[in-house]
Amino acid sequence: MDAVVFNRTITYEKSDNKTSDNKSDNKAVEYKTNGTGFVMGDKYYTVDHVVSKYEKMLVSGALTLVVPVEREKEITSIDDIPLEEIVNDRNADVAVFRLPKELCAKYCNDLAYSTEPLEIGQQVYFIGNPNNTGKVFRMARIGRLNVPKEMNGGHGYDGDIGLDTYAVMGDSGSPVFNMKGRVIGVMQAVAGTMGYFKPIKHFIETGNIEAGK
Repeated sequence: MDAVVFNRTITYEKSDNKTSDNKSDNKAVEYKTNGTGFVMGDKYYTVDHVVSKYEKMLVSGALTLVVPVEREKEITSIDDIPLEEIVNDRNADVAVFRLPKELCAKYCNDLAYSTEPLEIGQQVYFIGNPNNTGKVFRMARIGRLNVPKEMNGGHGYDGDIGLDTYAVMGDSGSPVFNMKGRVIGVMQAVAGTMGYFKPIKHFIETGNIEAGK
């Protein structure tokens, strides 16, 4: 469970506030969010929607509007130490960071992954953070293979994997393991009573391409 590490992201949004002479006050608005991910080797893996803020909700009486956030920058950190972004892909819902030396000394590990074919009924486990209450170990079995993205919340690629157990807010970004203790995917979404994870190969491939490997 030591590989699961919580993060904090600060999004700096351009301000809509005006000065007395109707000019922008140039003061960025900060949004702070916490999320889940895991360290494998010297990299930190999670899903993009955990560490990126693209929209905000404006509530006025009974009316709720969803509007885009005009971001100036985002900083994702662990223990208040910023991570080096390798890839942050909204369309694929993949986020990969490199740990700086001071964090690597504490968190870097020899955790391995597996891209072996998965099977219906295969037993797996994941370490989530349901409703941000802390690390929780849960067993599950694979219930569906190659799920279309329209059925898993519309995130990322077709071909996600459905579990026979639930996932809730806070579980996104959690690692999914086979019974050999190897990472096989990353928790991504929930639809109905089923949790979904994205196979780890998408994170490895995307991270290596962006890193120039």
